[in-house]
Amino acid sequence: MVGKLALVFPAILMFLSVLMFQIGSPLYIKVKAKTKQNLVIGLFQTVVAAFRKRNTRLSLSDCGEYYRWPHESEVFTPSKDLRFLNRACMIEDPERDLNPDGSASNPWNLSSLEQVESLKAIIRVLPMWSTGFIIFVDMNVFTFSLLQTKTMDRHIFPHFEIPAASFSVFLIIALTIWIAFYDRVLVPFLSKYTGQPRGLSPVTRMGIGLIASCMSIALSAITESIRRQRAIEEGHEDDPNALVKMSAMWFVPQYALLGVAEAAHGVGQIEFLYALLPKSMSSIASAMYTVGTAVSSLIGQLCTQLGLLCRV
Repeated sequence: MVGKLALVFPAILMFLSVLMFQIGSPLYIKVKAKTKQNLVIGLFQTVVAAFRKRNTRLSLSDCGEYYRWPHESEVFTPSKDLRFLNRACMIEDPERDLNPDGSASNPWNLSSLEQVESLKAIIRVLPMWSTGFIIFVDMNVFTFSLLQTKTMDRHIFPHFEIPAASFSVFLIIALTIWIAFYDRVLVPFLSKYTGQPRGLSPVTRMGIGLIASCMSIALSAITESIRRQRAIEEGHEDDPNALVKMSAMWFVPQYALLGVAEAAHGVGQIEFLYALLPKSMSSIASAMYTVGTAVSSLIGQLCTQLGLLCRV
């Protein structure tokens, strides 16, 4: 019965969230896009156009014939990095490449300068975006800790025992405390010395998150080695369900470090993506963060299953 209620309550909350979104949606100001073209398709068209023009003899850094659409594009010249992509927006033959209204006759052969710069922006952020995988992989690997805490003493008081699945609350508590402490204490203090309005740059905060994540996994390995040794000493090596005489509170520090890692790296990565990607790609920035968590969840679950097989 408890399991059924555990599924009913989230379903009710999701229904209420969708209902509230529909009620509040008319209150928001909706700005129409300047172009009806799909952004993702436009990026693929840029890659295809650059590949088709790979043998062009025009200069990649000094060319006055670049295709701009719409004409009021804020980008006047292409950036100098990743210059091989500049071929996509080069107009080789105006009569062949352009329509009478100035638009591209074949979008798969000629992309706008804005599309080229958007693709370059995504390529620039990919290395830093991929660093977020390790954070969320660590979070999903910690589902293995559920089995560990079930074999340990989870009592805080003689008559109060923390459920094994509830130990992740320490991660949420650490995350909340870190965000409040950073915004209210560290940002005013650090901004005076770093000149950064947010105290530290997004890249620095991402680095802090990675360090905290590594410390959390290292601490997890140390804790597991101690737990395993005690289980062997107590003669439980053949009984995975036996209770080891060791407090489950040993897991609190590693959960706390992982909460700090998520808060530092997650917020820093989102700010990093929004800072480097153009405003027209704001939805792509949030989508990249979500895709990163999804991929990391898949990898984390695979690691957890491997851990369970090794445990058996």
